[in-house]
Amino acid sequence: METLAADRAILDAFDEALCVLESSGALRSMNHAAERLTGYFESELRGRSFFSQLVAHDDGNGEPSWPTHARERLSLRIRRKDKTMIDVRCEIDPLAGGGGSLLKLRPIGEGLSETDALEDIKEKLETIFGGMVGGLVVINEAGDILMFTKGAERLFGYRADEALGKNVKILMPSPYREAHDS
Repeated sequence: METLAADRAILDAFDEALCVLESSGALRSMNHAAERLTGYFESELRGRSFFSQLVAHDDGNGEPSWPTHARERLSLRIRRKDKTMIDVRCEIDPLAGGGGSLLKLRPIGEGLSETDALEDIKEKLETIFGGMVGGLVVINEAGDILMFTKGAERLFGYRADEALGKNVKILMPSPYREAHDS
């Protein structure tokens, strides 16, 4: 109980809605801001699966598996105690030593700017494309390089910061380079 009280005291020092989950996904602790957001008191949810209790998942396939061991950002629809739904941005950060995860919940529209949304998309794309074995180069209609993966760095010998914004013809050998824009 002392650990729970200590968790709660630390979490309550923050204005953001925060929850601590066990590695199983069960709620260990949540702060007052999370209680206000969800409509539940911590004691009503402690020991229960956060995701099955609060996250709306009506796809008919049962409860999906949720990432509680890897850093992740998700958009979720939370089912509050009063049965109303609220869309939230959920940031999941694993706790050191595999001791569960810290969740930060923010209602969408509150502090989530267009820049934040684009940054989220960029992070996801970098995660997806960063693991590719082959190279991937994304260009716009003018031929300017918009994305340059690690595989492309190995393949073409340019670092991403050297290639981004340049015309794709820098990657072409002569005579194709000269003929590219003619």
